[in-house]
Amino acid sequence: MNYTRIIKYVIRSKNLNSVFERLDPYDKEIKEYFAKYLEKNEKELGEFSKKELKILKKTRSYVYRLDYSAKCFCCEMRFGWSAIIGMIPVIGDIINLYLSMRIIKIYMKTEISKTIIIQMYINIFIAFSMGLIPIIGDMLFAYYKCNIRNYIMFEKTLKERKKIH
Repeated sequence: MNYTRIIKYVIRSKNLNSVFERLDPYDKEIKEYFAKYLEKNEKELGEFSKKELKILKKTRSYVYRLDYSAKCFCCEMRFGWSAIIGMIPVIGDIINLYLSMRIIKIYMKTEISKTIIIQMYINIFIAFSMGLIPIIGDMLFAYYKCNIRNYIMFEKTLKERKKIH
């Protein structure tokens, strides 16, 4: 994949949201998820055990603050504290790596499968490696939102586990 082509395409495009949706179809799922998140009530979450429900509530607010809490004034892109922390060269990326791994440690208390945990670590590694690239990498990191991706993956696996049992 030629990254310079993608960067030129993004810069020349007038509607950045449509560009990001074409480049990353998962972004649409994140937007839909948080649109539903605002409407969610306790009945939908009632199918989980108390321990799982506690972890979901705790990590949902934590992840939202890290990846999605602020909105850019010039465009519709949302970002969180992890993007701001990531602006600090190298140290910010290490702090973000620690915060993301801390969330996965919380997820591991529910005994989810190792393949899901490996996928979560891969998401974190991708975000970490993006963050190491100066300026453009920080913008890509703000767009990638690995913590929200991991949260959605975690919630889906819990729902699938409940359907099987």
